Amino acid sequence: LKTFTMKRFLLVGLLVCIVQSCGTLKIPEGETTYETPCSGDEYTSNNKFYRASAQAVSNSSSGATKAARRKAEAELISDIKNTITLVSDLYESNIESGDVGEYNSLALDFSRKIASGSLKNLSVICQKTTKVSSTGMYKHYISIEMSAKDVVDDFVASLSKSEKNSIRSNSEKMRAIFDEVTRN
Repeated sequence: LKTFTMKRFLLVGLLVCIVQSCGTLKIPEGETTYETPCSGDEYTSNNKFYRASAQAVSNSSSGATKAARRKAEAELISDIKNTITLVSDLYESNIESGDVGEYNSLALDFSRKIASGSLKNLSVICQKTTKVSSTGMYKHYISIEMSAKDVVDDFVASLSKSEKNSIRSNSEKMRAIFDEVTRN
């Protein structure tokens, strides 16, 4: 019984050593780590939120802030448009052939609305301004998000304005496709 306990103790000790050695990441000599503000997994899009991050440099803090926000919004708009295009392509097969033209027109109108920057319920989830000591310039980091549900609701609402019953009645199918696309 004593040797069984000793073997168990040695096995547990060996496992602890292996886990500890694998858990530490060694930085190469002469290098240091640097974490970019407002970046990382918690600032990337998922099935609940579209997220975008950006940074900009300017000789004024307000200039850096405005430029970074414009960059982040442009990235967010691009991501939303790409999703709408994918959903639209998948959704077209659910529409009666005579109504595809009207649906395409509605989807294009919605894409233009997004492209024009009319984003609703946009939230800033992180921002930080730094001053680069070597140049005296300001650097602004920002991460923004918009609820995927808001995007879906807006798109479905734009479809609901259609005169065609088949487009309106298929809006729930479109919502299901949208959910499927954003889950991946």
